Amino acid sequence: MKPIGRLILSLTLAVATALIATFAVENRAPVTVDFWPLPWTLHPPLYAAVLGAGAVGLVLGGLLCGAARLRLWLRARASESRAERLARAAAQSPAAAPSVPSVPALSGRALAPRARAAVDDG
Repeated sequence: MKPIGRLILSLTLAVATALIATFAVENRAPVTVDFWPLPWTLHPPLYAAVLGAGAVGLVLGGLLCGAARLRLWLRARASESRAERLARAAAQSPAAAPSVPSVPALSGRALAPRARAAVDDG
């Protein structure tokens, strides 16, 4: 990480820590947290209830995002193995390999906008 990036990260963390500490000091009054369908009732300080709810949300969001990334990673691995399998099959029998139509090499940047749109539309 570049030094300026570390400085920005350090300043951001320092400000966040100061804000959380100030919030915790100023909000020490007890609140009632009732888990309605269950018979549980807690009486934590307000800062603990708010920061605890934020921590639970952060963990649950991380788990959901991690599950989505895992699913995409597994799909990518399956696609890579399928591509390798098809490449091996094509190398073993070049006559059986599907033919790919040749496309003229046109650079989109070299064309005028109207001509580029015609090429993009087919």
